[in-house]
Amino acid sequence: MTAPATAAPEALPYDFRRPPWIGRERRAVLDGIHTRLLPALGQVITNHIRQTVTLTLREAVMVTFGEVRSALATPCVSFIVPLQDHAAAGLVVIDPTLAMSLVDRLFGGQGDPGDRPATLTPLEQSVLGQLVQGFLAALRNGYKEVASFAPGAVRFEEIVERIEVVDRHDRVYLLALDLQAGGTAGALSIILPAPLLAEFVQGAQGPAATASAEPPRVLVEAHLRSAQVPVVVRLPGFRISARDGAALAPGQVFETNHSFHGNVELHVNGRRLFVGALGRQQGHVGLRVLAPVDPTTPTPSRVMRRTEAP
Repeated sequence: MTAPATAAPEALPYDFRRPPWIGRERRAVLDGIHTRLLPALGQVITNHIRQTVTLTLREAVMVTFGEVRSALATPCVSFIVPLQDHAAAGLVVIDPTLAMSLVDRLFGGQGDPGDRPATLTPLEQSVLGQLVQGFLAALRNGYKEVASFAPGAVRFEEIVERIEVVDRHDRVYLLALDLQAGGTAGALSIILPAPLLAEFVQGAQGPAATASAEPPRVLVEAHLRSAQVPVVVRLPGFRISARDGAALAPGQVFETNHSFHGNVELHVNGRRLFVGALGRQQGHVGLRVLAPVDPTTPTPSRVMRRTEAP
């Protein structure tokens, strides 16, 4: 008796620039949690600045950390959040204008910082950090159904290049909020490592206390993101005569007709994808990517003329 043929496993495409989003059913659960959570988060800020605060959720999405960091500029107002029992950390980012208004209110003002410097003093960092700490405690309580985490003492950071809570290719969960409090308005964001919600996204009901291994999809994605591909930089194509090709020998010089400061081609995994320009970067050869090219378009070539060696 012939055994039934086994269907080949389906290969799914993976978008490195936009990792998979949370499924529709899981998103509906999160929407319900956010509906209950936002008033509680707003009340935390209200208690600190003595002004009624309204928070609205602009978006709750999975993105890469590189996307988050590329949207920031130094000096920024951010607080790195250590997470107990997790190697990765979280992040709270406050719009600088909003941060200055909040600081002014925290010190008894009306939320108008005036023409003060764009950076916070250590005292102001500490006072604003206390507000953020209470904000995170309310977030932890509201998210206990889907993610278990314990935020530690936050650390202020204003230099974007120093913010490395996870690898730039790793997924993070971004909560983008808009705040309104009288004449004070602005945006703030909460960034959490995606593995905190991995079990919930995979369909588990609440955090599993006994699960020690990461879900298979998380492990597979981690290997995919660490995969390496060959990159080659070369001059645009050219041609030589068959006679010159047969006579190639060390010491010969060819005139390529290419400009010395002209563009080069960037090939990734054997495919011509970009044109760029060579330069110097910290004592090494650097490459600036200028523009994408259609890999299906034939490479223009020039006839190269052999010259005598000098």
